[in-house]
Amino acid sequence: METYSEYQRDNKRAVIVERNKKYEIDFYDDTSNTAKYTIRYEDKNIRFVEDAAWNYCTGILTEETINRYKIR
Repeated sequence: METYSEYQRDNKRAVIVERNKKYEIDFYDDTSNTAKYTIRYEDKNIRFVEDAAWNYCTGILTEETINRYKIR
């Protein structure tokens, strides 16, 4: 697992990681050191994944959407 980049705004943080040559985002709330959700972006390019990470931090990517696609 390799951390690609990290985004943070207010109490939300999104960490993009590369696992098995696929991008995933670990989503965090508040000050927790444990990811609340993870979504795998198997067929998406890094620009799409970066946008998703930033959209989470700014509130565009909602918890409802995350729940639809999360792997944990």
